[in-house]
Amino acid sequence: MSEFDNFTLDTFVESEVKSQSKIVGGVVIKTGDSSSETYQIENISISPQEMRFSTESLNNIRYEFAGKFLKDGDFIRFNEKNIAVLEGTIRKIESDKTLTEQNFKFKFIIWKAKFLVPNC
Repeated sequence: MSEFDNFTLDTFVESEVKSQSKIVGGVVIKTGDSSSETYQIENISISPQEMRFSTESLNNIRYEFAGKFLKDGDFIRFNEKNIAVLEGTIRKIESDKTLTEQNFKFKFIIWKAKFLVPNC
């Protein structure tokens, strides 16, 4: 899946009064030499052991990820280090049919938002 570039995660505080936050992010897909498209994450499930998410559908294409954490605790200690913290499979789906899937290991970096990028 050569068009896959990375996925981003961050928290968004909906209301300071309620102190409620939600996880937001997206899957970034390369669409050309210097251009990309982001599929926003719609559903996400995170436990101490694993993470799953699916994106919005754009032109009948969506992405799903299922993976397990290789490290625990605060990932900031792995920032900019070449250490995998998550591994899993990302699938490109069109009209409920898997077109491609690929396994990745991801490292953690901070750049304006929290990114998980392929490591290995």
